[in-house]
Amino acid sequence: MSPIFHETTKLEQEPIVLIIAEKNIVARRIAHILSGGRYSVKKICGIPIYFFTLNGEKYASIGLKGHIMDYDFPQRFRKWSLPDLKDIIWSPLIVVAREAKHIEALKSLAPFVKRVIVATDYDREGELIGLEAVHVIKKAGKRNVEIKRMKFSAITREEILRAFRNLTEINKGLADAADARRAIDLIWGATLTRFFTLASNTSDVYSIGRVQTPTLALIVKREKEIESFVPQKYWEVVALLENGLKAKHKKGRFDSIEEAQRVKLRSTGLAEVFRVEKSTRKRRPPHPMDTTTFLALSASIGISVDRAMKIAEDLYRLGYISYPRTDNTVYPESLDLIGIAKRVCKGPYAQYLQLILSQETITPTRGPKETKDHPPIHPVEYLPIGKLSKEHEAIYDLITRYFLATLSPPSVWEHAIVHMKIGSEEYLLKGRRLVDPGWERILKLIEEESEEDEEMLKFDIVKGQKFKVHSIKVVEKKTRPPKRYTQASLVKEMERLGLGTKSTRHEIIRKLFSRRYVEGKYIRPTNLGRTVIELVEKFVPIISSSELTRKIEKEMDEIEAGKKCKEEVINNARRILKEIFEDLMKNVALVGNSIRESKKKDLESSKKVGICPKCGAPLIIAKSRRGKRFIMCINYPKCNVTYPLPQKGRIYILKETCAGGKIHKIKVVWREKGVKKEWILCPSDYKEKSE
Repeated sequence: MSPIFHETTKLEQEPIVLIIAEKNIVARRIAHILSGGRYSVKKICGIPIYFFTLNGEKYASIGLKGHIMDYDFPQRFRKWSLPDLKDIIWSPLIVVAREAKHIEALKSLAPFVKRVIVATDYDREGELIGLEAVHVIKKAGKRNVEIKRMKFSAITREEILRAFRNLTEINKGLADAADARRAIDLIWGATLTRFFTLASNTSDVYSIGRVQTPTLALIVKREKEIESFVPQKYWEVVALLENGLKAKHKKGRFDSIEEAQRVKLRSTGLAEVFRVEKSTRKRRPPHPMDTTTFLALSASIGISVDRAMKIAEDLYRLGYISYPRTDNTVYPESLDLIGIAKRVCKGPYAQYLQLILSQETITPTRGPKETKDHPPIHPVEYLPIGKLSKEHEAIYDLITRYFLATLSPPSVWEHAIVHMKIGSEEYLLKGRRLVDPGWERILKLIEEESEEDEEMLKFDIVKGQKFKVHSIKVVEKKTRPPKRYTQASLVKEMERLGLGTKSTRHEIIRKLFSRRYVEGKYIRPTNLGRTVIELVEKFVPIISSSELTRKIEKEMDEIEAGKKCKEEVINNARRILKEIFEDLMKNVALVGNSIRESKKKDLESSKKVGICPKCGAPLIIAKSRRGKRFIMCINYPKCNVTYPLPQKGRIYILKETCAGGKIHKIKVVWREKGVKKEWILCPSDYKEKSE
């Protein structure tokens, strides 16, 4: 039945039970499920409210827009000033409206509300969002109202009805933990960002954050390890055999090419197998999906962690997956796993149901973490192909295949180490063969590096078998530096170090990119990112340490558990910040000089295109007064060497040189009708044209 829609602000004079959801789509779905589709819609202050009657009581369901209130500093601190920073640390915070229309709608409803049911997401932020709305209602209605809590992990008919029949109490500890985090992050971020920005006396903003800065420090540290790494040469002797097989000398690495060449000379004739070591191994399915696993896998298929979380939230609110923020890796006994599998095994997944049901006993995997707030991430309904965007389908497919894999039998692999003689030398061929795909029929995870050297064997190899040797090669290799972080590996490292929470890590990574502190698929710091960390580590290294952040996160856990009050934790954070700030103020001039000197060097290095052919000074990318970019000698106007540049697209300076090795080639990247295009050119050869 279609809802009845009214564009009105008038309310009937009768008591109502108000259901508060976190988003409009959830409020509508709750109203639809509880009313059986018999609800009407009225707009109050432009906000849709869903009205229905249930068991003789009048209900209204409203969807918020996340937090409707926030913290800010008093008016006197709105203007940035160094002398004010010592006071801002201990300044009381004021509550300001973040979503004025939603607040006014709640005030209009308040006189008629007899009971409130908080139905926001059941986590710290959701509990705080719900209590913000409760505070508005109590204050506007000028009376106490009964408060109850709906706890659900999926927006399905069964889950919503179950939660409605089993209302619980508000968890103030959850809300207080979120409130403490919000206050501490504002106080720390504002104080430290303002200090470094004001000390620099430049137009740049040097953003510092309690979790953001230690995370950036990880990336900068890894980049310095890569830069300082000195590769060591080594050699391998490889035999290329018939049937595409490859065997390596049993020694593995040779420290000298001469020794490797001598081995090659002794490796003559056929390769004869004299021993085969075989073992059969079962590969267990992955443990149930928590948020960190989900974000890491999403990044591995090319969807950023921030985008992946937004898509997962969409799928959750539309009723296709369970709540996507969870640390749990153990399915609760109450979860009907087989029922879920039967519901979602349609379309491309139908073929996998028999694999799961054919087992004598269906025993899902268990992970290392078990919590009681939400189950591991799993699908709850089938998503028909073509109903949502391709990205939504890709995330749903990942979650569904992963879930089905956790219910499936292990895969079985046969591993073999084949020992063979070629002349007087011993070689090893390491291989594996898939005996039973089991869960790997459903889900293909990225292979671990440890398996890179294993050949995929298509046939049995037995003792006494001989193979023709096509060639023996001495292969020069080098030891490799540590790998740069990807979004997948970074979110895992953040969890390991206790940086952020399941709900915030993707946002921290997004901020690092949006603030141009880092860049690239294989994440590397920008010059600005390096400058921030070098300054912090020089003057206040504790800010870049994960230990301090981990300590504060632990205190928030204690607030949630009722072991500490939020005021105690906030004030303790203020005291730590005060000590940090006092040390900074002693070096304010030195900090400012260091920032400006670093910025000057960064400007030269980041925009340096080459060497001026006339005076030998650096050539850099600059902008004219009209905003046109061009290349100029850093001694301009004394030296008048300039080159034009394309005005559209993003410019990357390449390592490859031209113009006799004096100028670096550049790559220009732009989009045309949604298609990515690029152009590599030598600046000295470019002729300006109208664009």
